[in-house]
Amino acid sequence: DLWNTFFPSLFLTYELATGNDLQVNFSRRINRPNFWQINPYVDISDPMNIRKGNPSLQPEFTNSFELNYNRQYSTGNFLVSLFYRNNTEDITMYSDTISQKELENLNNAAISPNAILTTYINADRTNRSGVEITWQQRFGKNFDMTPSFSSTYRDLKAEVNGVNLSNTGFNW
Repeated sequence: DLWNTFFPSLFLTYELATGNDLQVNFSRRINRPNFWQINPYVDISDPMNIRKGNPSLQPEFTNSFELNYNRQYSTGNFLVSLFYRNNTEDITMYSDTISQKELENLNNAAISPNAILTTYINADRTNRSGVEITWQQRFGKNFDMTPSFSSTYRDLKAEVNGVNLSNTGFNW
């Protein structure tokens, strides 16, 4: 698939007035699984909470869109960002009770049949949208403060072994 080998970035900035900018940007990125996410060996350091990587994980792709307003003034800066990110093949942590087959494969290594096995899956997609607000204010030469606010709405679509794990959530 040609699209999966193409990673463009486009940043357009328009100066509304001196110190007031509006920016629109798009970027496409790839995130490959790390070593622990694909490591097939089971970590049983805690016999109730077992970890195992998934060697079948695929890279995830992110399409990111942002609209930013930036206001600079003599003693500080104010930035508002609106964003939308679409992740396909999103690498997602997944936990479930250990299966009988997996328990047998561990050959009675002091594992409880009620142990939780945590691994990773590729979700179909995760969409995130939100706002970030940052204000930096300097007070004299030696002091500044930078309060910020961030909120994100997440919509995940995933299925494992015929079980629908799709969910949504909001955080701030």
